[in-house]
Amino acid sequence: MGHPLQPSPETAIDHAAIPPAGSGPLSYARCAVYALTSRETEAEPIYSSIEAQRDACYAHLHKPQSPGQPYVLPSPAPPPRLYADAGFSGATLQRPALQRLLADVAAGLITVVAVYKIDRLSRSLTQFSRLMDIFDRHAVQLLSVSQHLDSQHP
Repeated sequence: MGHPLQPSPETAIDHAAIPPAGSGPLSYARCAVYALTSRETEAEPIYSSIEAQRDACYAHLHKPQSPGQPYVLPSPAPPPRLYADAGFSGATLQRPALQRLLADVAAGLITVVAVYKIDRLSRSLTQFSRLMDIFDRHAVQLLSVSQHLDSQHP
Protein backbone atom coordinates (compact mmCIF):
# COMPACT_ATOMS: atom_id res chain seq x y z
CA MET A 1 0.00 0.00 0.00
CA GLY A 2 1.31 3.48 -0.88
CA HIS A 3 1.50 6.54 1.30
CA PRO A 4 -2.06 7.68 2.21
CA LEU A 5 -1.43 11.24 1.01
CA GLN A 6 -0.18 10.23 -2.43
CA PRO A 7 -2.59 9.51 -5.29
CA SER A 8 -3.31 5.83 -5.77
CA PRO A 9 -2.83 4.32 -9.25
CA GLU A 10 -6.62 4.42 -9.64
CA THR A 11 -6.87 8.18 -8.89
CA ALA A 12 -3.59 9.37 -10.41
CA ILE A 13 -4.02 11.66 -13.41
CA ASP A 14 -2.74 10.44 -16.77
CA HIS A 15 -1.15 13.73 -17.84
CA ALA A 16 -0.48 12.43 -21.35
CA ALA A 17 -4.23 12.06 -21.90
CA ILE A 18 -5.03 15.67 -20.93
CA PRO A 19 -5.30 18.03 -23.91
CA PRO A 20 -3.65 21.47 -23.78
CA ALA A 21 -5.66 24.21 -22.05
CA GLY A 22 -8.49 25.57 -24.16
CA SER A 23 -8.36 22.78 -26.75
CA GLY A 24 -11.02 20.29 -27.70
CA PRO A 25 -14.78 20.49 -27.31
CA LEU A 26 -14.65 20.71 -23.50
CA SER A 27 -12.36 23.38 -22.09
CA TYR A 28 -11.88 23.38 -18.33
CA ALA A 29 -9.42 24.37 -15.68
CA ARG A 30 -6.88 21.70 -14.80
CA CYS A 31 -6.46 22.22 -11.09
CA ALA A 32 -3.73 21.40 -8.66
CA VAL A 33 -3.86 21.64 -4.89
CA TYR A 34 -0.58 22.27 -3.07
CA ALA A 35 -0.36 21.44 0.63
CA LEU A 36 2.54 21.68 3.07
CA THR A 37 3.19 20.64 6.63
CA SER A 38 6.47 21.77 8.08
CA ARG A 39 6.92 19.00 10.65
CA GLU A 40 6.68 15.22 10.14
CA THR A 41 4.45 14.95 13.21
CA GLU A 42 1.80 17.12 11.50
CA ALA A 43 1.60 14.59 8.67
CA GLU A 44 0.94 11.49 10.78
CA PRO A 45 -2.51 11.87 12.39
CA ILE A 46 -5.42 10.24 10.53
CA TYR A 47 -6.92 13.64 9.68
CA SER A 48 -3.70 15.52 9.06
CA SER A 49 -3.17 19.15 8.22
CA ILE A 50 -2.49 18.14 4.61
CA GLU A 51 -5.88 16.44 4.46
CA ALA A 52 -7.56 19.52 5.97
CA GLN A 53 -5.82 21.78 3.43
CA ARG A 54 -6.80 19.45 0.59
CA ASP A 55 -10.44 19.29 1.68
CA ALA A 56 -10.71 23.08 2.03
CA CYS A 57 -9.18 23.60 -1.42
CA TYR A 58 -11.40 20.95 -3.06
CA ALA A 59 -14.50 22.60 -1.55
CA HIS A 60 -13.34 26.04 -2.73
CA LEU A 61 -12.75 24.80 -6.27
CA HIS A 62 -16.32 23.49 -6.48
CA LYS A 63 -18.12 26.73 -5.57
CA PRO A 64 -18.70 29.92 -7.56
CA GLN A 65 -15.88 32.38 -6.95
CA SER A 66 -18.22 35.37 -6.94
CA PRO A 67 -21.80 36.12 -8.07
CA GLY A 68 -22.08 35.60 -11.80
CA GLN A 69 -18.72 33.83 -12.14
CA PRO A 70 -18.52 30.14 -12.99
CA TYR A 71 -17.19 27.40 -10.77
CA VAL A 72 -13.44 26.94 -11.06
CA LEU A 73 -13.91 23.20 -11.40
CA PRO A 74 -17.28 22.35 -12.97
CA SER A 75 -18.39 18.82 -13.68
CA PRO A 76 -17.24 16.98 -15.68
CA ALA A 77 -13.58 17.68 -15.09
CA PRO A 78 -10.62 15.66 -13.86
CA PRO A 79 -10.19 15.87 -10.09
CA PRO A 80 -7.59 18.31 -8.79
CA ARG A 81 -4.18 16.73 -8.42
CA LEU A 82 -2.74 16.87 -4.91
CA TYR A 83 0.89 17.92 -4.50
CA ALA A 84 1.79 17.45 -0.82
CA ASP A 85 5.06 18.04 0.98
CA ALA A 86 5.00 16.67 4.53
CA GLY A 87 7.80 17.61 6.89
CA PHE A 88 9.36 20.37 4.79
CA SER A 89 10.06 24.01 5.59
CA GLY A 90 8.18 26.74 3.75
CA ALA A 91 11.42 28.75 3.83
CA THR A 92 12.83 26.86 0.83
CA LEU A 93 11.48 26.08 -2.63
CA GLN A 94 13.46 22.84 -2.73
CA ARG A 95 10.54 20.55 -1.86
CA PRO A 96 9.80 17.44 -3.96
CA ALA A 97 6.06 17.99 -4.51
CA LEU A 98 6.52 21.72 -5.18
CA GLN A 99 9.17 20.92 -7.78
CA ARG A 100 6.80 18.38 -9.43
CA LEU A 101 4.06 21.03 -9.43
CA LEU A 102 6.38 23.59 -11.07
CA ALA A 103 7.43 21.03 -13.70
CA ASP A 104 3.76 20.32 -14.49
CA VAL A 105 3.05 24.06 -14.67
CA ALA A 106 5.97 24.51 -17.09
CA ALA A 107 4.67 21.59 -19.18
CA GLY A 108 1.25 23.28 -19.48
CA LEU A 109 -0.56 20.59 -17.49
CA ILE A 110 -1.92 22.91 -14.78
CA THR A 111 -4.06 26.04 -15.21
CA VAL A 112 -5.11 26.66 -11.58
CA VAL A 113 -3.15 26.18 -8.34
CA ALA A 114 -5.09 26.28 -5.08
CA VAL A 115 -3.53 26.60 -1.63
CA TYR A 116 -5.08 26.94 1.79
CA LYS A 117 -2.79 29.86 2.68
CA ILE A 118 -0.06 31.69 0.79
CA ASP A 119 2.57 30.62 3.34
CA ARG A 120 2.00 27.01 2.18
CA LEU A 121 3.77 28.03 -1.05
CA SER A 122 6.46 30.21 0.48
CA ARG A 123 7.25 32.17 3.60
CA SER A 124 9.59 34.47 1.71
CA LEU A 125 8.20 37.40 -0.25
CA THR A 126 11.10 37.10 -2.73
CA GLN A 127 10.41 33.41 -3.33
CA PHE A 128 6.66 34.01 -3.57
CA SER A 129 7.34 36.68 -6.19
CA ARG A 130 9.43 34.19 -8.19
CA LEU A 131 6.59 31.65 -8.01
CA MET A 132 4.09 34.27 -9.19
CA ASP A 133 6.40 35.11 -12.11
CA ILE A 134 6.40 31.42 -13.09
CA PHE A 135 2.62 31.19 -12.75
CA ASP A 136 2.11 34.40 -14.77
CA ARG A 137 4.47 33.22 -17.50
CA HIS A 138 2.42 30.02 -17.89
CA ALA A 139 -1.01 31.69 -17.43
CA VAL A 140 -1.68 29.83 -14.18
CA GLN A 141 -4.26 31.22 -11.77
CA LEU A 142 -3.39 31.10 -8.05
CA LEU A 143 -6.18 30.78 -5.48
CA SER A 144 -5.70 31.08 -1.73
CA VAL A 145 -8.72 29.66 0.06
CA SER A 146 -8.38 31.29 3.48
CA GLN A 147 -7.05 34.64 2.27
CA HIS A 148 -9.48 35.15 -0.62
CA LEU A 149 -6.67 35.66 -3.14
CA ASP A 150 -7.36 35.03 -6.82
CA SER A 151 -4.52 36.12 -9.10
CA GLN A 152 -6.87 36.51 -12.08
CA HIS A 153 -9.68 38.41 -10.33
CA PRO A 154 -8.10 41.08 -8.08
